[in-house]
Amino acid sequence: MRENSHNDIEVFCFNKSLDVLVLMPIYFEAESDIPRRQIGVCGPNANVLEEVAEYLLNSSELKLKAITVGQLPPWKAYDQGNATASRKVVLPLLMTFLSC
Repeated sequence: MRENSHNDIEVFCFNKSLDVLVLMPIYFEAESDIPRRQIGVCGPNANVLEEVAEYLLNSSELKLKAITVGQLPPWKAYDQGNATASRKVVLPLLMTFLSC
């Protein structure tokens, strides 16, 4: 993550009136070309952030493992054990959370 990108994310959330933002980066390991996914949960509303992060963490489909990413604000970041769980899996989970 580039320096001060958290400021860009905070501005984006403010401009879009978002309480929380879920980021889903994917990368490939150089040695094996195996795809790896991560999930980041960030945003200005700490309560909603915690609820979304906890909901995703408890999902057996994603197999999330908490990671530390530099000195971010109190945001959550996870390695995703199930790299096949794309946005087509994560979005329905988020929609179920939002409908509760």
